[in-house]
Amino acid sequence: MEQLQLAAHWIDNHFVAEETGMPIACRSIQSIDELRDSLRAIILKLMHTDFDRLLQAAYRIDIEECAFVNALAAQDADLITELVIERTLQKVKYRQQYRSQA
Repeated sequence: MEQLQLAAHWIDNHFVAEETGMPIACRSIQSIDELRDSLRAIILKLMHTDFDRLLQAAYRIDIEECAFVNALAAQDADLITELVIERTLQKVKYRQQYRSQA
């Protein structure tokens, strides 16, 4: 649960702005499905209204480029959502692991 909330905060930092609505982290995400649904809606909106911002966010999150390009070519918002969540949860896990070792 804690990892989901941390992931939601990080995703908010890269994707959510005033024009896209309430930050994901403020919605008390209870499951990966809730996170996925919220992020997918934001990604769909960015794909159609602010494509540059979507690209910048993907770059900052450090999504694997080849997979991201393929998902963009297919206009696959579900796959982009999965790539973002997967990478963000990886970062959360690594930071928690290294923090506990320090």
